[in-house]
Amino acid sequence: KCRRCAEKISRIYPAIELSMALLFGLPFALFHNGGEILFWLVFVSFGIPLSVIDVLHHRLPDFLTGTLFIAEFIALAIWSLSTKDYSRIKPALLSAIFLLVFYLAIALISRGGMGLGDVKLSASIGLVSGFFGLNSVIVSTFAAFFLGAAVGIVLMIFGKAGRKTSIPFGPFMIIGQLVGIAAISWRLF
Repeated sequence: KCRRCAEKISRIYPAIELSMALLFGLPFALFHNGGEILFWLVFVSFGIPLSVIDVLHHRLPDFLTGTLFIAEFIALAIWSLSTKDYSRIKPALLSAIFLLVFYLAIALISRGGMGLGDVKLSASIGLVSGFFGLNSVIVSTFAAFFLGAAVGIVLMIFGKAGRKTSIPFGPFMIIGQLVGIAAISWRLF
């Protein structure tokens, strides 16, 4: 309970804090490159709030998705300038454009089955995945759709959702991104 108002504290707050602590410590065990650690930390800083907002309110605020893209672009520029290695800029930008178009096509074809917040988030995911390489783009995208489908099926089996039930996809995109980055860093793909 809160000391001031004696209201019960939601379980979501300690879960968020524990997730942030774990995800902020993890890149130091995963990566040997400062750029990779920087990309991970920036992505997690925005990814967890975006996930929580999407689960609770079924929306991904433009301010956060846009700021994430700008922050990741700045991280890419800082890394490129500090290492004098500009080879990752082109794949990162092409991946951002590719995923943006891919998710936009899905949103248009599904007629509202996927929101525009997911489309905007895909640009940031493409930018980060592209920095890590083409395999990361493929793995993160596949992981997002696989996890989303698996959770949807489980919810339908237990009667918690139907075919038309809206399930926020942003958290699966974010988890898929983290899985993709971790898999590439561990050289699983």
